Amino acid sequence: MFGNFFDNLASILDLHHFEPQIIYNVDETSCTTVQKPTKVFAKKGVKHVGSITSQERGTLVTVCLAVNAMGNSVPPMLVFPLSKYHDHFIKDGLPGCHATANKSGWMKEDDFVAYAQFRNILPNNENEYE
Repeated sequence: MFGNFFDNLASILDLHHFEPQIIYNVDETSCTTVQKPTKVFAKKGVKHVGSITSQERGTLVTVCLAVNAMGNSVPPMLVFPLSKYHDHFIKDGLPGCHATANKSGWMKEDDFVAYAQFRNILPNNENEYE
């Protein structure tokens, strides 16, 4: 399975002679908005220590990250599980991060294309590498 991938990759690289700064590995993952503490400090003898921590379940936010073959990364994209995005969602966040929202909270094709073009990791012209 991986042999075919690397054979295909080698043939594409031989054909187009891509430079390492334009070869990106893009991945997405989900992060919870509420973190579970690993250790909780409480006064000796206190019962129900768990009730001191947040009872909120939190929601999952999708985070998309991209790193090129030279090891340089671009700011991430966040996808919030809401019907409408507001700029204050990423206020004081990572400089240059990009965000959007949709009901599922999962990255959709339009979200990915917008992120990739915004970060210049996908050509605006489909024929650019033909």
